[in-house]
Amino acid sequence: MLTPDDIAAIFQSIRKEEFASSDVAADSKDDGTTLENRTMSSELTYPEFLEALIAIAHHRNPDPYIPLAHRMESFLRRDLFPNVLRIIKNVG
Repeated sequence: MLTPDDIAAIFQSIRKEEFASSDVAADSKDDGTTLENRTMSSELTYPEFLEALIAIAHHRNPDPYIPLAHRMESFLRRDLFPNVLRIIKNVG
């Protein structure tokens, strides 16, 4: 089972990979922010968010014989959507 710390580590890993592989991976940008500060940002781009969801779905069901699309759908239906709906109901 994934803990909140595991999920946070996945998101941080994705952020670090993004900056390490991009052209903006210089030590600092013109605005003075450092690579470390940009990496620790709590914002994700949409592709990074999708990559994180796929990584979590893979961790939830690592069976290589089940297509990733099926594992992703299962994760969304069984784990993510019910919890999001529960949170929305509790807020409202």
